[in-house]
Amino acid sequence: QIESDITVPFTKWKKEKIVNQDRKKMLFTSVASALVLTLVGCAGSGSPTSESSSSAGGDQSSESKVSEINVLSLYKKTGDVPEGAAINLAVDSFISSTGVSVNFTEAGENLGEEFEATVLAGQEADVVIVNLFDKSSGWLDAGATIAVNDLIAEWGLDSVIKESAIKEWTNSSGEVQGFPFQGFTWPVWYNMDLLAKAGITAAPQTMDQLIEATDALRAAGIGPMVVGGNDWSGNKLWLQFAQMFMDKTEAADVYSNGGFCASPNAMKGISEFVKARDAGVFVDGVEGYTADTMNAAYYAQDAAIMPAGSWAMSGAEPEIAAVTELGGLPVPSGAAYTKPTAYEGFTGVGFFITKKGAQKLSAVKDFILSFYQPDVIGKFVAEVNVVPATTNDISEYLAAASPLLGEAVSTMQTKVEFALMPDVYVGTHGDALTRASALAYGPGVSADQICKAADQAYN
Repeated sequence: QIESDITVPFTKWKKEKIVNQDRKKMLFTSVASALVLTLVGCAGSGSPTSESSSSAGGDQSSESKVSEINVLSLYKKTGDVPEGAAINLAVDSFISSTGVSVNFTEAGENLGEEFEATVLAGQEADVVIVNLFDKSSGWLDAGATIAVNDLIAEWGLDSVIKESAIKEWTNSSGEVQGFPFQGFTWPVWYNMDLLAKAGITAAPQTMDQLIEATDALRAAGIGPMVVGGNDWSGNKLWLQFAQMFMDKTEAADVYSNGGFCASPNAMKGISEFVKARDAGVFVDGVEGYTADTMNAAYYAQDAAIMPAGSWAMSGAEPEIAAVTELGGLPVPSGAAYTKPTAYEGFTGVGFFITKKGAQKLSAVKDFILSFYQPDVIGKFVAEVNVVPATTNDISEYLAAASPLLGEAVSTMQTKVEFALMPDVYVGTHGDALTRASALAYGPGVSADQICKAADQAYN
């Protein structure tokens, strides 16, 4: 019966190609729970050892010799990608020291769906390298991954990973969902050369100044702000607007539970978004842009302003970095913030251990620890422009990184206030909320329509 519970819904899901992400999550949660019961209750090569099923940090000497671990990764190690060399440094170090091979599967924006499908099929990887957002924040509760509270201390990472990073990866039940690795800073980029061509001598600090700059830029034939109105990048900017008048306590409550329409302060922020949109702050057709096309437009100087994280800095050519000033999103009068706002956090990328990985814990430990070596961290800083979630000094590596990263972790800090990063509060509502915010970028959509769509994401 358990086997039927797993295979029939999974086959039906594949056949019908369900688009609604919330229905997909409900299916995943129930079926993954059945899968965990199957793994715990059944004997055979797929079942955990008694040690790994009773404790994630069980007697590793009882593990059979592991010849290979399987990794599903948002990072890519092949092709012309900035992180390739850093990934290969860590992986090659692991292989040479352990003799264990690595089946490294590269995944893109659909990693969450790919992982959940493999869980349903009983073919999931041992380690998943991905950010803590939406689907991944539900994997521990669904029984697909394990808590790592004890492992962080046992493996000596409690003194290596920043306490604030571990806190961000800790769920409401006090369980640490994975190992934080990549942090980020997420400012607003201003091309001061393009602004100067429009007669603007300083980055806007207020919403009124942003609208004035928009008018000047458009008059000069220059695109104003570009953002991925159709994906997560636009969602983050929309949430940045939504919290303009909320303190962080109220923002955390609304992001956790919904209630945008019921919050006068949230509605003020959404109204500011509508005002900016209708004033032409965003480039024409922004509702069709993604994060990738946003970056491309800014790098090509087709737009003067974009909100983008530190991960995008490695893609900026020196001539673009030279004319870019990092700041924050301008704030309106009466806002909860007195300076333009930016984001920072440590939910960028980390390591999740799956139930299967818990059966190979000794090899998995060595694999994960290979990424926390100082030379690997340094390579991620210098070549990928990563803000690491670790405590080690990165100053020597910043010199080789984009000058934008040095600015982001130094002078920019004095120009902005950091808004509440929504991801850990939004949790598994992320995909639905992204669809709601995509609606907001469409012309003519009212603040009431936007808030209702946002609240519906929580239902």
